[in-house]
Amino acid sequence: MNRSVGDYVGRVDDEAITIRLTRGQALVLADWLRRVPSEDPEGIVPERAVRSPFHAISGLLDRTLNEASLPDGRPRLEAAEEGLRAELHGAADEPGPGGLGRDPEAATIRVGYRDAELDQRLSRGLDEVNFPATGTTAADQGALSVRAVDEAGELIGGLSAWTWGGLLGIEMLWVRDESRRDGWGSRLLSAAEEAARERGCDRACVSSFTFQAPAFYQGHGYVETGRTLGIPGGAEDVHMFKSLSG
Repeated sequence: MNRSVGDYVGRVDDEAITIRLTRGQALVLADWLRRVPSEDPEGIVPERAVRSPFHAISGLLDRTLNEASLPDGRPRLEAAEEGLRAELHGAADEPGPGGLGRDPEAATIRVGYRDAELDQRLSRGLDEVNFPATGTTAADQGALSVRAVDEAGELIGGLSAWTWGGLLGIEMLWVRDESRRDGWGSRLLSAAEEAARERGCDRACVSSFTFQAPAFYQGHGYVETGRTLGIPGGAEDVHMFKSLSG
């Protein structure tokens, strides 16, 4: 039998009930709550007695269950799960029957293709480091896009970028073949830089492969700061920077 991690108290028809969960049970419950859809929590778990640990784990004992369906419900549950794991960490290596000792040999590594859920989790984990280190918050981040279409509604070209704490980061810029001599690349870049300035950005960065358009960016004031070697075909990735305050 695992040692108990704690008592979670809820109320059913004004009668207090106590549900005692082991560490393993609490982690399983937290993981389940993270995975189930949140659109209709009442329909998922109709028994109020079962829902009481939901309140305890997600920190909503004094709130209604409906709050779990708000847009930030999932991150809050995941944060609660991480907190629970941290709480258990001190006892995780204790010997004895039923202990949750962290055995490196018991861990697994899975290799696959694109994993959107993993990407999101890694991004949140890195944000926990990046924000304190840079003195920024999620409110300082944003996506930026510029789209150009012709009279028929067809895409001429576009640009995608991000802004973060005064920095514009250009990710992609593309113009269709038949329009590349019409100045659309410059228009898209100028529009993105102007939008970034309106967001308070005073600098920009971009990377372009040597077979793409580093000369184009340098012609618009971007200065090379370094290169990444080993790009397929013997190419290099040219990293550039520009001040937007001039």
